[in-house]
Amino acid sequence: MPRFSVIARHFGVTAEQVAAAVDQLADRRLVRRQPGGHFCRLSPAVYHIPLAAGACLRTAASPISGALTCRARAIHRERLRGDVAWALDASAGEAGCVLRLQFAVGDEPAALSATYVTAAFESVLDKLAGVEPPELLPFGGHDPAADHRAVRSVQLEMQQPPAGVAGLIHLPPGEKAIMITARVDERAAGGPAALTVAILRPDRFRVTIGSSDTPPIT
Repeated sequence: MPRFSVIARHFGVTAEQVAAAVDQLADRRLVRRQPGGHFCRLSPAVYHIPLAAGACLRTAASPISGALTCRARAIHRERLRGDVAWALDASAGEAGCVLRLQFAVGDEPAALSATYVTAAFESVLDKLAGVEPPELLPFGGHDPAADHRAVRSVQLEMQQPPAGVAGLIHLPPGEKAIMITARVDERAAGGPAALTVAILRPDRFRVTIGSSDTPPIT
């Protein structure tokens, strides 16, 4: 992040007001203090959204028209990269697993998703891989009373997909995709259990996000 004095001049406030605002962002885990006192913006994978006790988030992505079908799925064992490892309270390079799914709407490729877990939660992916039909956002529709895992943090953004992904979902060059990042926590311990990242064509999907104690937003 720029120096507080630079931000203060840009917004017409004092450096003390900027420092207080950044402290609030750090408390919410939207930015992180680096060694030496500098701050950096966190990846959406590690955003923390406080919820009422016992509440969880429900996220659904449904086709605007046409049927959603899963075209491919695979489970891989791999080393967790930095931002994913941080979101799962793991060390970068730690062994983990990922379930990758490819979806189509009608006959046209339209979405990809990847659900990451540490080695301790491999059984979670085995269960998800056996669900028929596979779910684009596997934890989004779960009843919190019936499952000991719940979605506790969701980030929704419109941005350019990673290199190579646009072609896989037939996204026109230069067009932004819907990017959904959802973290699943163990309800009892409160620690992270899984992380799902989904990339969707914006002309094919309607996304709904809500919590168990608030109405959904589409």
